[in-house]
Amino acid sequence: MELISEIPIALWIAGALALYMAWAIGANDVANAMGTSVGSGALTVWGAILVAAILSLLVHFSPVGMLPILCVKVCWMCRWWIVTS
Repeated sequence: MELISEIPIALWIAGALALYMAWAIGANDVANAMGTSVGSGALTVWGAILVAAILSLLVHFSPVGMLPILCVKVCWMCRWWIVTS
């Protein structure tokens, strides 16, 4: 606990602001990516939230080397789902 108390308050505030900015920028990126799908009617709002949540979890918990393969498979599945529905 001694180590934590040695960190200046300004550094805590800067860290909190950095986390908030990263969260806000990420939310803006998701909104830009899903806005086209929702606007064109390809996905509902809840469908876009579900796709964004699943892809976000897959990206965060998968090895970096598997991401291109994973993205291609997910895009193929989404295309198949949109064409058949």
